[in-house]
Amino acid sequence: MNEYQQGSQDFIGAWSTRDGRFRPGFPSVVNDLQFLTGPSVADLDGKGGEELLGGTASQDLYAVGADGRPLSAAWPKLTSDWIVANPLVGSFGDPGRKVVVALTRSGTMLAYRTDAPACSPSSWPRFHHDEANSGDLRRDATAPGMPTNVRLDGKTLRFTSPGDDLLCGRPAAYEVSVDGKPFARTSTAPAAPGDPVAITLTGARPKTVSVRAVDDQDNPGRPATARR
Repeated sequence: MNEYQQGSQDFIGAWSTRDGRFRPGFPSVVNDLQFLTGPSVADLDGKGGEELLGGTASQDLYAVGADGRPLSAAWPKLTSDWIVANPLVGSFGDPGRKVVVALTRSGTMLAYRTDAPACSPSSWPRFHHDEANSGDLRRDATAPGMPTNVRLDGKTLRFTSPGDDLLCGRPAAYEVSVDGKPFARTSTAPAAPGDPVAITLTGARPKTVSVRAVDDQDNPGRPATARR
């Protein structure tokens, strides 16, 4: 069959941006063609740094470290079919740990647990980098999470802070909307995810207040509303 290149070798490469040379350990041998797909980059072992992972036409999903060697004896993963899209790395189904999700040409979805904490680095966790498909390493398209435990205590709004990227990291700011007015930025110092926040409101006692977190690229998170 044409997809099996007899006598050939296939590689994944990593280059230094300082001098354009291959990083030590690269190019790294992979089993077959990486057709219609590319690698993703994220922490998979929780030991610091990030790993490179992707799929091939030889029914496997590889993961290599910064030295170009297989991440562990648990890799590569056998997938029973071609991988035709970048693997996705996130906290899918497990809020405490990263999970690798891959899709085969026949439509089978596979998910693998990792040892990496959910909030460990993921510099290129999916196709085209982010939810906006920007393909730009500098882009942060992951919005903050939604505030929880929102309530009004007189003229004080209380809630539990979300993260900058869903539940990870400290948001840049909070915005509030009082009785249906446009959202306005507050001067309240952002708290770490899971920490309590109190915002003192001005003017008459409101009937309805909505609050949302904003990240450092002005992505707003989903608002949560408290009613009297």
